[in-house]
Amino acid sequence: MSVRIVNSRRPKIMIDTEEFDEGSRGFTSRRHLISFGKLSYDMELVTLDEEKYQRNLRIYFTHYLRRPVPPPDISAFPSPWDLIFNNWIVKGTVGKGAFGSVNAAKHRLSGETAAAKCLVRNTKTWPTAAAEIDILKVLPRHERLLRICHVEYERGERWLTGPQDEEDERHGFTARPERITLIFQPYARFNLQEYQDRLPHKMRLLAFQQILDGLKVLHSNGFIHRDIKPANIGIVFLSPDVNIEIVILNYGQTVYASTCNQAQGVAGTPSYRAPEMEDQDYGSAVDIWACGIIGLQLFVVDKHISLVKAADEKDSMIREVALLGQEPAASPKQLLSQLLAWDPAERISADQALSHSCFSSLPISDRRSGSLAAGAGHKRSLE
Repeated sequence: MSVRIVNSRRPKIMIDTEEFDEGSRGFTSRRHLISFGKLSYDMELVTLDEEKYQRNLRIYFTHYLRRPVPPPDISAFPSPWDLIFNNWIVKGTVGKGAFGSVNAAKHRLSGETAAAKCLVRNTKTWPTAAAEIDILKVLPRHERLLRICHVEYERGERWLTGPQDEEDERHGFTARPERITLIFQPYARFNLQEYQDRLPHKMRLLAFQQILDGLKVLHSNGFIHRDIKPANIGIVFLSPDVNIEIVILNYGQTVYASTCNQAQGVAGTPSYRAPEMEDQDYGSAVDIWACGIIGLQLFVVDKHISLVKAADEKDSMIREVALLGQEPAASPKQLLSQLLAWDPAERISADQALSHSCFSSLPISDRRSGSLAAGAGHKRSLE
């Protein structure tokens, strides 16, 4: 719920102790004192039936505003457990990962939605978290890549959070674990791993094209993601008219480098790890390989692949890829044969892959880069 000024005379409004004369303000608790000039109202949200509230909200947005309904994660009742960081309201948890949880977030002034990744900093998790924060801050702005909005350190200063400071003389005791919150856009409520088995062919093709589009931007700017997989492909928008918008997630293993070596540590997920990552220096072609493995799941098999390293299945993998190369020229399977070349020097780039004829079946509007859909983060049925 929010208050927005639409009168050109711009009257001043007070919400509790905050005064404003333009824009809007979101309610951050269930009770507020609102003043319009000399008039004051004590407003309290008394309906505690969340299901009924969401049902009425859907009716209001659909029939009166004629706008996409906001996801329940964002539009839920104000809660005593909501957190506010730099005008971002961090709400309920929508997912969990190895090092933390992902929450929905909403800006109390603009109403924009975002995701909040909440991490617990300790000596084990901090190097990965710090690397991801540094990468997010320098990523190019593109609709297929995340944009960092705010980083909230529980202790307020970054220098206090590094493992090297745990015995720092300035505080003289071992630092306790600390919560760090990364707020970024766009908000992706689901990932490809959760949805890929339900997507129709055209939507799979469109999502695959967008993954390559994101990799093209990453690689052309000198980044290697190193952990491309369905779980790291967020679904920002999904609609029954066969439209989808994706974004590449999780940059904890991303590096800014032309090549990597084993001294930089083991990266990636075993079943998506390119063969050269096991025993030699490697470059951005490892992301192309991982994209090819995603393509196998989307266009060749209708189930998740078994978790085996490519190096352990070299002969059978080369044989299967050769068969894919015999598919019709306009088939996405034929493209996969070029993405999964065993020799990284023979793999095509993301830019070259985007020119493949399999994408020519997509409407022009789908093949052209554009802004993210207005219904970001909203799930709709494919039935």
